[in-house]
Amino acid sequence: MPLPALAHARRWHGWAAGLGLAVLLVNLGLQILVHERDRLAHAWPASRALTHTLCAWLACTPTHHKLPDALVMDASSFELLDGQTYRLSLSVRNTSLQVLALPALELTLTDRQDQALLRRVIHARELPLSQDVLGPGESLHTQVGLVLDAAKPAWASDIAGYRLLAFYP
Repeated sequence: MPLPALAHARRWHGWAAGLGLAVLLVNLGLQILVHERDRLAHAWPASRALTHTLCAWLACTPTHHKLPDALVMDASSFELLDGQTYRLSLSVRNTSLQVLALPALELTLTDRQDQALLRRVIHARELPLSQDVLGPGESLHTQVGLVLDAAKPAWASDIAGYRLLAFYP
């Protein structure tokens, strides 16, 4: 009689091991889905609804694709409006075939020798825009007002140029 009981116990251990393996594989799949959610949503657009639902359930934030090489600065200008207020105007174009997240901007004010006087990062959320993405081939045109400290720094009169860089933090 002990032999059938041993066979039954082995069968039970086999089922338990199989079930444990299945649970671990589902867990691994969910971890990959959460970790690679943005890449999967862009490579396979049909999965976007699933990743958004999963993120709502797990309190994560889905983001848009980031391809810094696909961003082209078409035009920009930096001009003094009054004693301490400047206006930065810019146009950035998405050259990819994918929807991209809006970039942050690094503005560097320079002197006559092209030495940096001031650097400022302007995040996408600081831009006066109603969108948070840039569609394929789409251009972004915007203006940002910048005010130097009320006590105008001595170097402010040395501003001779600027550099503008679009990047993803």
